Amino acid sequence: MRKYFFLQKLIAYSLIVPSFALADELKKDFSQYYSSGINEPGAILITPPKGWQAADPALLPPKVKFMVVGKGKGTYPPSINLGTEPYKGTTKDYLKMVKQVNESLGAECKDLGKIKTKSGSASLSQVDMNTEWGPVRMLHVVLVKNRTVYVITAGALKNEFHHYYKDFFDTIKSIRFNPDIFELVADSQKRRNLEQRYDRLIEQHESIKKRMNKEASNLAVFESADFQLNCWQPFMQIIEQDYKDLGESWKEQAMQKFRNDLVAEFE
Repeated sequence: MRKYFFLQKLIAYSLIVPSFALADELKKDFSQYYSSGINEPGAILITPPKGWQAADPALLPPKVKFMVVGKGKGTYPPSINLGTEPYKGTTKDYLKMVKQVNESLGAECKDLGKIKTKSGSASLSQVDMNTEWGPVRMLHVVLVKNRTVYVITAGALKNEFHHYYKDFFDTIKSIRFNPDIFELVADSQKRRNLEQRYDRLIEQHESIKKRMNKEASNLAVFESADFQLNCWQPFMQIIEQDYKDLGESWKEQAMQKFRNDLVAEFE
């Protein structure tokens, strides 16, 4: 099913790490490849293990934001990757999908409860899977924030896993976020007003989608004359009038985020 494709892709990239290493598609300077967007509101930040190499982002699918690879003793090196996708469900429901996807691949999936990160509590699962390189153990860390799910997958050969335990958990615990668009509004009343108005905009978008056609894409709804004239343009006027003190950069980033959220196809 399409809703499982993202998870399958993350697992697949964890399993082809040897291909990256053998093809010399890894780069030593992590910061060189991941500084782009690091100052954006709401950006997720992670500190990778020292000395690990980064996969070139151009080789990864759009929803896989980064992959770093360490030096293993065998042909399957340890790795950590981060994937994100739009999601408006609950963490509990997403964990059910994680379990279903892994079990469909013949893996054993175990819920390990919660883990504390710099961005708060996240859910942790352990997966054991047989591969052509031997038994592999992976950790899935799931964090849902602002209509987006963030999934970190860390993996190594099962018999080598204990060597990288500290690296994996130090990286996982380092997860943190820049203040998002709403958090950058210092005035609490103005921030609440913006959140309420944006919630209303989402409701209007969903209502128009139902009137148009259930199968209409979110982008088609966004670009419709009804939504543009009666919803989006009035909302933009509010941003222009009530939030001009936050500056042009904030306004541009806010409008881009709101548009991206509205046109995203949620699972």
